[in-house]
Order: sequence, then C-alpha cells, then structure tokens
Amino acid sequence: MGGTWDLFTYPGIRSDSDALTFGYNFRPWLDYRMLAAGGDIKRYIADTAREFGITEHIRYEHEVQQISWSSMDQLWTATIKNHTSGEVFVKTAKFIVGATGYYDYEQGYRPHFAGEEDFRGRIVHPQHWDDLDYNDKKWSLLAAVPLQ
Repeated sequence: MGGTWDLFTYPGIRSDSDALTFGYNFRPWLDYRMLAAGGDIKRYIADTAREFGITEHIRYEHEVQQISWSSMDQLWTATIKNHTSGEVFVKTAKFIVGATGYYDYEQGYRPHFAGEEDFRGRIVHPQHWDDLDYNDKKWSLLAAVPLQ
C-alpha cells in the first residue's frame, strides 16, 4: 500500500513503538508481540483496508499535480495525472487529506560520509536493500533513529 512498511524491507525491520499504539481501535492489533515485525504491520494494514472496503478506492500510480481552494464554491479542485495511462483529469472535493508521507521512493536521503570516496565496498541505502546479496560478506550497518 506504500509507506514505511512497503519501502523498507531489510531483514529484522520492526516497529520501535508498541503495537497497541498504532493499532486501529475498530480493528485492534491481536498479535502477541508488542514490537511487531515490518511485514506483519504491512499485512495488518492491507488486511484492514480490504476488510473495510478501502482498497477499492485507492488509486496507485496517480500524482496530484495541483490543488486549489474555491471560497465561492467551498470546494477543493485537484488536477491529477494517471501515470499508467497518461490521462490528466480534475476532481473536486469538500475535504482533502494530505496523507502523502515523507519518503522519496526513488532516492532516500543519503548524507555524504567523510572519506567515503576511499571506501571500496558498496554503500546501500535501506530503501534499496532488495537486491543486496550480503551472504558470505563482511558488512557494517550504520543507522540512526529519531528520538520519540
């Protein structure tokens, strides 16, 4: 469906908050583990969306190119592009929820590390972990987690 649990799939990814914190009150988290694995959270979100009929309303590969508010009509007008068909269309709505997240799916934030040009190995961002074969290799993991 997108977001953290779709984008980051490296081994061992899990929530750093207890599952009761992010579980929906209308569909509680029932797993016995309080710190849930990323894949389990992804399934929980997808299963909830299916169960409550949300999935059929999600439009993937669409980009909102512009949004404007009309005080006269009391409506938002959005110009949207379907990247699959190339079609551009307009929708109006009384409410807009900006649930866009904060990830750049193409390239995550990648700081420069002093001396990295001397490093002869491969530097991998967690967003681009999928094709990494780390078996029988020496490797290091540098990580930073925001304080919550």
